[in-house]
Amino acid sequence: MKRTLQNNKLWTLRRDNPIPLYMQIQELVLEHIQHGRFKLGDALPSYPWLSQHLGVADKTVRQAYANLRLLGVLEIRKGKGTFVARERWVAGNAQKEGMPQFSATDYSVGILAPVPQEGMEDVPMWRLFGALQATVLAERLDVVVFARPADLRGSGLSERIRDHRRVGGLVVMTPVDPDFLRRLQAFNVPLVLADQPAGDMVVDQVVFDHAGAARDLTYRLIGMGHRRIGFLRGDPAWAESEHESGFRHALGAAELPVPPAWVIEIRAALGETGEAAIDALLDEGITAVVATSASLASTVLACAARRGLSVPARLSVGVLLDRPCVGGSSSSPKLEGQLFETSTLASRTLKRLQELRAGHDPLPRRDVIAAERLIGETAATPAAL
Repeated sequence: MKRTLQNNKLWTLRRDNPIPLYMQIQELVLEHIQHGRFKLGDALPSYPWLSQHLGVADKTVRQAYANLRLLGVLEIRKGKGTFVARERWVAGNAQKEGMPQFSATDYSVGILAPVPQEGMEDVPMWRLFGALQATVLAERLDVVVFARPADLRGSGLSERIRDHRRVGGLVVMTPVDPDFLRRLQAFNVPLVLADQPAGDMVVDQVVFDHAGAARDLTYRLIGMGHRRIGFLRGDPAWAESEHESGFRHALGAAELPVPPAWVIEIRAALGETGEAAIDALLDEGITAVVATSASLASTVLACAARRGLSVPARLSVGVLLDRPCVGGSSSSPKLEGQLFETSTLASRTLKRLQELRAGHDPLPRRDVIAAERLIGETAATPAAL
């Protein structure tokens, strides 16, 4: 084992810290990467070694590593172990157009969001979380993750903002209320809400135009001649409501009907229940569907194929995406899409933090990011979405 891995001083946990042990391990790994102790492609300690050294259960280390793998920080090589990912953190990422160029590395960025858990890779928030982590690390800044932002004392937020890491900016990715926002603003550090509109609250926001994307996508389908358009939304969330608002706005402007049976909500895992709901929608004689996620669009394509409906000749499928479709062959189904670029939102959010730290344009503002249109995007198979 490398000398770095054997350095006991590098692997210590605070038992009196209210932060869960697996999260402390995550922060240790990130800190070692950010300070150059582990480089791209370096091996990390094995589960047994680290759990024995730290005096924690093996599953605690596994959870920490699994979460970092979801963020793209780590990768598993079968039969060899766990390594720092070689692809995502390549040198030069920070030089992409529009990426904020911080001039110093003497502060860290705090991200308030639930840490992604294994099995939730397709939840859009987790990919945005990963994009924020990637952008911050590309700028060689420290990341401090607060996984329980609703409980300031339980998360240790107050103490950690004031500790030696000097949190110089906060990105909030979880719904906030006015009281919680006031408590955050009392820390007197730059604060930006990312992809979580704050209503009438006075605070900097960088958000996707979810309603606008759904509206434009629906207009696209109307322009193709569709008059019977269904809508599929996922688990209840503010973004889903925004999507539906844009969908209804476009149909209302075109004086087209939206019967209740044409708007379907599918909760949690799709499975047979989701397919049955989509079959019921197709039974209504609709000619186009707007889906609010890749998984919903994938199931629509599968149901259409089972029924012998060609796409887009007999059924057009529009989808709101937070990652590009996987390329396929010329015979693959074609989708109309609107793409939310999480990397764009992440870079704009950090750029806004930079502006606030520098004192430029200190008045709160809302930065709305439009979706990129993907016309006739090809998907290899329904599962490839």
